[in-house]
Amino acid sequence: MRSATTRTPWYETFGQTVQEAMASGLPVVAPAAGGPLDLVAHGRTGYLVAPHQRAGFTLAVAELTADAARRRAFGAAGREAVHGSGWAAIGDELIGHYRAALGVSPAGQVTSGSGLRPLPATTSSIHRLPLVVDVDSP
Repeated sequence: MRSATTRTPWYETFGQTVQEAMASGLPVVAPAAGGPLDLVAHGRTGYLVAPHQRAGFTLAVAELTADAARRRAFGAAGREAVHGSGWAAIGDELIGHYRAALGVSPAGQVTSGSGLRPLPATTSSIHRLPLVVDVDSP
């Protein structure tokens, strides 16, 4: 049985394997770069180690291997941290970022100065969001 998960690529931008490990109740040792920065709470759900620092990864794994109580605590905290982080929640969060960038309110209203206007009676089939077009582009 696994007692921890390590994720060593420093270039990972999302961290799906990190989330899967956390959802499984495993503490994570990952580089302090990319996606893991948004997922792993250092000292609470696992350890973040400076990229390319083998000694740091080795020390973190050794510490977790020697301390079953800490593994359980990190694992439980990790499971709680990703609870409700399924694809629907991630999609909703991403759409929120797009709305903010485009200047569209959650109700589908274009905010002033955005240069966008809704297309009439057109919605996406996924989330029923008004589609927008840029009317100020040359």
